[in-house]
Amino acid sequence: MHSCNHKVHLLLDSLPFISIIVPVYQSEDYIKDCLSSIAAQDYSGRIECILVDDCGEDASIQIAYGFIKGYKGDVVFRVYNHSHNRGTAAANMEK
Repeated sequence: MHSCNHKVHLLLDSLPFISIIVPVYQSEDYIKDCLSSIAAQDYSGRIECILVDDCGEDASIQIAYGFIKGYKGDVVFRVYNHSHNRGTAAANMEK
C-alpha cells in the first residue's frame, strides 16, 4: 500500500505548477465569479492565482479579499497591489 501512495505522490509532483494571473480593475460585477471558477478547477497539480490590483475605483479588490478570506481549498491566492493605476500591461505583469 505504501508503494501505491508513493506512485500517486510522484505523479502529482510531476504535474506542472499552474499560475493564473487575474488583473483586477473595475471588475466588481464579475470578479467573484472569476475567482469561483478558478477555485472550482479539478486540476490535480498545484495552482496559484495571482491577482494584480490596478487601483480601480469600485469594490473589485474588496470583493476579491472577501472571497479569499472565506476560501478553504487548495488554490493559493496571492494579491499584488499597485500604488497607482498602471494600465493593462502592468496588470498583466508585462514589461
